[in-house]
Amino acid sequence: MARAPGPGGRRPLHGPAAPVLERLFAARGLRSGEWWPFLVQEEGTPLPGGLEALSGFVLTRSGDVYGWWLDWAPADAGLAADEGLATGRTGSGGIETGAPGAPQGRYVLDRWWRVAAPEREFAADAEYRGARERLGLP
Repeated sequence: MARAPGPGGRRPLHGPAAPVLERLFAARGLRSGEWWPFLVQEEGTPLPGGLEALSGFVLTRSGDVYGWWLDWAPADAGLAADEGLATGRTGSGGIETGAPGAPQGRYVLDRWWRVAAPEREFAADAEYRGARERLGLP
């Protein structure tokens, strides 16, 4: 499911993690076109599902900022259905699994927190200011 380009014709996310993050953000209530990520970085940890751990922040059209960390949870972690997303096909018990023989589990936002004062925390950050501009925020 390709996401429509954001303001200015740019997509907010790209690369192999984009569809995973878009779905995980949607599961947290962030509607398509209502957010923009910034300060996204690779964490140097390969995840069993084939992606690398990532962290960053996401700005919403309402001006809220959330920090997040993409991680992997094994299938036996006991997650609710909306808490994660894996790759590949659906396996037994409704848990999505990767290729046959691959570790079973799902991608999760292992950490998710609201930044209390984003204007103060990120005032000098060019990526934050760019995200505000892309969402049409002052």
